[in-house]
Amino acid sequence: MVQSGTRAGVTWPTPRGSAAAGNRADDLEEYPARFDGVVAVAAVDDDDRAAPFTSDGDWIDLAAPGVELLGPYPDGGWAGWSGTSMAAPLVSGQAALLRSLAPSKSAHDIVDLIDETTVEVTRAGSAIGVGRIDVAASIAAAAP
Repeated sequence: MVQSGTRAGVTWPTPRGSAAAGNRADDLEEYPARFDGVVAVAAVDDDDRAAPFTSDGDWIDLAAPGVELLGPYPDGGWAGWSGTSMAAPLVSGQAALLRSLAPSKSAHDIVDLIDETTVEVTRAGSAIGVGRIDVAASIAAAAP
């Protein structure tokens, strides 16, 4: 499914490193994040520090905000939500926005554009190794 979707131009951002705090699973090969053509997303906080629950490793492609994001609460109202499952949809939305602005670009080109316009992020004592998405910069870079 992933390979056929990728051939059809689908971008596959996925949550990455959703292991519990203290069990970051740095040494595990997690799927679907490790599949070719899938964008593995780590979570960062509002200071661009890697979230304590996110994994790092050479399989991570991008980082996105994923700590205390405001979202609807099931019983009504709003709550702060955290997780790589909060970060990955931001990358999906960014990819969709860029695809609408530059429909002739391939999914690979869109991911490259997102990657080229990221902001460097680090965790104390350990670089996460990827950049945090910058939607405004990617829009500016995609503009004709």
